[in-house]
Amino acid sequence: MHIKVRPGRGALTAVLCALLLVSLSFAWLALNRAADAEGIQMQMDAQSMSITNYDVYKYNSETNEVDNITSDDTIYELEPYDSIFTERNVNTPLLLRVKLAGFPTESAAINFTVSCIDGHTNMSDDYTSNIVYVKYATESTINAYAAAQGENALTESSSNDELYYTATEYFRTVNEKRQFASAELSGYDYEYTGEKELSLDCSLALSAAEKSGQSAVVYLIIDYAPDLIEAQHITHFSDIQLQLGSAVRFANDIKLISFSYSLS
Repeated sequence: MHIKVRPGRGALTAVLCALLLVSLSFAWLALNRAADAEGIQMQMDAQSMSITNYDVYKYNSETNEVDNITSDDTIYELEPYDSIFTERNVNTPLLLRVKLAGFPTESAAINFTVSCIDGHTNMSDDYTSNIVYVKYATESTINAYAAAQGENALTESSSNDELYYTATEYFRTVNEKRQFASAELSGYDYEYTGEKELSLDCSLALSAAEKSGQSAVVYLIIDYAPDLIEAQHITHFSDIQLQLGSAVRFANDIKLISFSYSLS
């Protein structure tokens, strides 16, 4: 996974963009198979549970459509982050949809951990985990929101647009998010605070239907955290050369997502 800052198309002096490139190998769709060394591993901590399906969705600014970009060898790319016209960032998230099956009927929750490489604790370094956040929900939770809004429930047959916009719209209503790093406003600038976390431990309660069916669909989004970007001091023109070919590069240090279940 790489992140780079580059000028947007058009007026170079008007827009500052950060671009998140996510390199995923889908070899881990099979239970406990490792991904490419440069990709992200996914594993099942509970051997009786399995990943039955996995999809990645991204907004395409060239076509104004949402694409399912799932592939074994694709470099996935979040839309450019605009620190000047921030309202443009509504379509920057990368949306992940994971279907899990085979957990016991007495399971109470799906647990998962998103980890970054040990040793990458210096929050001034150019690592992915220093500028992104993660949010997550079950499909049943998102569908409860959709029903309240008079929208269609999400299923495997939903269109790419329905999946992406319904899920990201729901996540915008959720204040809780997990970040490896944290930052607070100090004077006129954001500064990193506290110790960096090397892993994010997450838990999602299961509905009665998910328990009885022994399957659940989990959604995650990875998106830019503006306070963390500003804490990196890369959002001001004086901190970056706005010339073609120049970039601040962020190395992938988010390497593992592991799933398990907890019993009631």
